Amino acid sequence: MFGLDNSTVIVFGIVGVAVLILIILFMSYYRTITAIANFAYPNAKLKAIGNPFINKERLLALLESRSVSEVLSKIEAEGYKIENGDVEYSLDKTLISHMENLVRSVPEGIMPLFNAYLTKFDAEQLKNIIRMKNSGVRKEYILKKVLPVKNLTPELISELADARDVETMVPMLKETDFNDAFKTETYDPVELERMLDKYVYEKLRASTLRVDVDVAPCVSVFVGRYADIMNLKILIRSKKMGYRPDVIETLLIGKGRELAEWKLHEIALTTNIQEIISETEGTAYAQSLKEALPDYEKTGSVHPFEAALDRRMLKMVSALSVEHGLTAGPPIRFAVGKEYEIRNINAIIKGISEGVSPEKIKPLLITEEVL
Repeated sequence: MFGLDNSTVIVFGIVGVAVLILIILFMSYYRTITAIANFAYPNAKLKAIGNPFINKERLLALLESRSVSEVLSKIEAEGYKIENGDVEYSLDKTLISHMENLVRSVPEGIMPLFNAYLTKFDAEQLKNIIRMKNSGVRKEYILKKVLPVKNLTPELISELADARDVETMVPMLKETDFNDAFKTETYDPVELERMLDKYVYEKLRASTLRVDVDVAPCVSVFVGRYADIMNLKILIRSKKMGYRPDVIETLLIGKGRELAEWKLHEIALTTNIQEIISETEGTAYAQSLKEALPDYEKTGSVHPFEAALDRRMLKMVSALSVEHGLTAGPPIRFAVGKEYEIRNINAIIKGISEGVSPEKIKPLLITEEVL
């Protein structure tokens, strides 16, 4: 039996550590390459579909249309199909179809995010039912206007449409996958909508812990930004409506990327919208809100702030699409961009049909560049 001297042991130790480091680096590199390969086809497919109507030039061309039929002709050339003359329903159907296809096409490692994101459209359709039921709309009309998504199945839609009123609906929903959304006893439509917003965010936040490590940083930034912007909209709208700070805090969906719970509490205590903007100083949202302030002071409407925040969101996901261009960035940008695209088309069609001038429609549009 031969013993090893200290220098030999040290050499073997160094070699062993070097080999271990090389293995770790190789595994990390292999995982990265695998992630890029998994995203290659879906990202190419999304690029081919594109988001034409968040592009400044394409929107201006659409806005120059002389009639609704001309708008419809232009969007149909991009694959949109209007059924039975119902523009809003058809556009929503197209949007949901895109989101469902997105869930089916993305790699498994990011699928938890888009499964959670799909609940956003569940919630929007459910809000439509709540509003219509609260207004006494008949079942037949509800069935024509509400689209099934993920948990909101055709069978559930029919059952909810049969309900006598909102108070009858809520217990029915507590027996479904929406149970987690309705945590307090209330039948107020506005409060129910806020509960659904929180439900969606909770699903999104939970998804950040279930996606693969390679896409987790991108997903975490997106979900955090989503929360910040939702909360700022709620704060501004609620302050405009004169809600008390304690009431406002119950409406907020939870901490985001830059606006922690303590900061949200401070903003809720402000006395006016100008103070809200001051409290955002140092965040990525301050400049956008400052630029929208003159329009708010001129019109008294909070829409300039909401549009500014939407444009900021689109800019942020576009940046993610560049930073994480080979993996999670493009599908996130596509999903968010497609929502704004549908909103832009709706705004143009509604504006033209009501005889609104292009100059008045333009501020309503959300593009990657300021119009």
